[in-house]
Amino acid sequence: MPAPSSVRSIDPWLWRLFLIAVGVRIVYFLFFLNSPFAVLQLTDQAYYRNWGIAISHGDLLGNQAYEQGPAYAWWLGLLYTLGFSDTAVIVLQLFLGATLAALIYSSAIRLKLKPAAAIAAGVMTALYGPLMYHEAMIMKSWLSPLCTSLVLTGTLHFIGSKKVRWLWLTGIAIGIVSLSRENHLLMIFPVIACLWLWRKDYAPVASWKAMAIPVVALCLTIAPATIRNYLVAHEFVLVTAGGGEVMYMAHGPYAKANYNPPPFIRPNPYFEHEDFRKEAARQTGRPLSRSESSRYWSNEATKTITSDPLNAASLTFWKGFNLVNNFEVPDNQNFLITRDHIPLLYVLPRFSWYFGLAIFGLWLARRDWRMHILPVGLILVHVVTILIFYNFDRFRIGLVPVMTIYAGSGLIALYEYWKEFRSTENTETRPAFRRRLIAGIVIVTLGTVISLLPPHDVNASFYRGLAQESAQLEEMARVGEARDLARDAVDNFPQQPQGWLMLAQTEYTLSQFEEAKRAADTGIALSPSEQELLALLDVKVDALIGLRETEEAEEVLKSTINEYPNHLSAYVKLATLQVEKYETKAAIDTLDRALARNDRNTGLWFNRGNIAALHCFSPKLYGEANAATMCAMAEESFRRAVELNPKDARILVKLTDYQLRSGDIEAALDSLQQGIELRPDAKEYAPLFPEALRQMGARFSEEEQQRFLAIVKEFYEQMAASRDPELAPELIDRLLPVARELKLDSLAADLQKIQE
Repeated sequence: MPAPSSVRSIDPWLWRLFLIAVGVRIVYFLFFLNSPFAVLQLTDQAYYRNWGIAISHGDLLGNQAYEQGPAYAWWLGLLYTLGFSDTAVIVLQLFLGATLAALIYSSAIRLKLKPAAAIAAGVMTALYGPLMYHEAMIMKSWLSPLCTSLVLTGTLHFIGSKKVRWLWLTGIAIGIVSLSRENHLLMIFPVIACLWLWRKDYAPVASWKAMAIPVVALCLTIAPATIRNYLVAHEFVLVTAGGGEVMYMAHGPYAKANYNPPPFIRPNPYFEHEDFRKEAARQTGRPLSRSESSRYWSNEATKTITSDPLNAASLTFWKGFNLVNNFEVPDNQNFLITRDHIPLLYVLPRFSWYFGLAIFGLWLARRDWRMHILPVGLILVHVVTILIFYNFDRFRIGLVPVMTIYAGSGLIALYEYWKEFRSTENTETRPAFRRRLIAGIVIVTLGTVISLLPPHDVNASFYRGLAQESAQLEEMARVGEARDLARDAVDNFPQQPQGWLMLAQTEYTLSQFEEAKRAADTGIALSPSEQELLALLDVKVDALIGLRETEEAEEVLKSTINEYPNHLSAYVKLATLQVEKYETKAAIDTLDRALARNDRNTGLWFNRGNIAALHCFSPKLYGEANAATMCAMAEESFRRAVELNPKDARILVKLTDYQLRSGDIEAALDSLQQGIELRPDAKEYAPLFPEALRQMGARFSEEEQQRFLAIVKEFYEQMAASRDPELAPELIDRLLPVARELKLDSLAADLQKIQE
């Protein structure tokens, strides 16, 4: 293992690589400032931004166990308290990201790589485009590569210097990044394995002490989150209570190689975990805490895995395939759209540039496996957790800096093999260099080709959707410009409520809930007209709900209804909040008060039906006494909504679902057929079919199966002729596992014939 340096001077390549990384990031930042992303925080980014603002305003504890890792929110809370703007936060993140090049170079040197290979690894890290892409977001992803590199650097520096402060750095780095995503806790195992294997190299420091220090540092770092969870939730939750839900998305019946949420949740950090809890409560018949919900979904995922292990194995294979693919699987922000606005990303290296070289470098390191157990172990931690769960571009970003160590090694080895082959005149050694060079080229080429293959589960509709997504981004950018105009308006005319209303609305549209609430409060205080006041109150309530200050939102709604009883949207929002507290009777009463003022409002009937259906099918959760009444009320409400708006496929989806749950298969098939005739949006309507099949299950008669099959075929043909024809085979792919699970073999065979 590396020996302690006898030279105190700083290696000039540390500064050179850092400055290269800084220079590239300055160029990236200049492009960034002229892009829509300079004024926008997309969904996940807005979630963390609002959380950070809440912390900076003193809300340190919250009131439930964490459902998302708190480390980045704490970081933002600190910076916002110090007066940082969003742009200043991104500048700091880019600056810290630039240190990765020096950290990787230093680690490569201590792993006894050739200086040229270490320099190559540092340059590769400095220039890697997706690193900058993640550093320039109000998002936690950039913590993973930084902390993973610090773990590697800290451990190697300890072994070389025998100074235990490096081990404290290692443990703290693991703790910080584990407070971002808990899978990083596993990094402690390769650290301990490395310290055990190299215990003789850091003598006289006792091996037990060396292995204990990072563990203690890790525990001390995550302890505040664990203690806080116990204080507010009265449950032992190490960091977050959402692992079971992630496990279900990775292995449940709707799982794919990439993120594919089940139909009962909204893929949004504000609602995703809450929707999981609601569904778990519905299925179990009782309210569940966050950790109880997590355990429930973990058990459901386990059932799916054990019932079909071959499918689980197939999923794992395709997750691995996408993991090494050049495609950046989008999550909060889309890399392909971002590079249209930041064209520097077109020329900066991506995953396929390094993957083949890294495979070759790992092959060369195999004979000195003890030396490389730590970096390889850190890579494996990231790989294994992605294989267990699923892949986003941000999930693999943490392994890339460590991977560049081997990419740099592979690159320099190829160059040296080529150089030796060209220069040697020894007929005995020349064939050996030729074999090494050819083997290296084959490995690198094969790895690169594999990385450049089309990604799995990414079809033509995804690429066609890029134009729509880009248009939505441009629209959001225009909202950002409108917000800037509104800010100018309230600066110049602070006594005019119209300006504050515009500011509140644009801030809310951009998910800036705290700013929206403040603007709404200011406008309300300026004696606006009734129309302006109601609009300001609507924005304030929406912002409060976004901030999860639901009690205050409920009080505002009740006051609004008392003073302005014809403001119907307030009734719907109040009823929604009442349902969140399992007060379905109160929610129905609220909507009935609204219907007494306007009984031809489709939305009121639709929401009334939804709430009544919730109670009808979960009597243990909402109360046994009124269950029968609620069932009748649900059907009455949905039918009334259909009468008022017979062309709304959304209402027919809910009516069909209600009829299925009631066991009225014939009526459900009628509604399903009626919906198809409206030629609904395929993406919205398609999820109903596997759920319908699951609900009908073994109760299917032969005649009903054939009718269902005919409806599926008609919808399949509609989709095949639409602008997204690849959605048609996706429908069959979703239905087949359900049919097989229900042992409806003849139906499964008929479904396959439709696809053929």
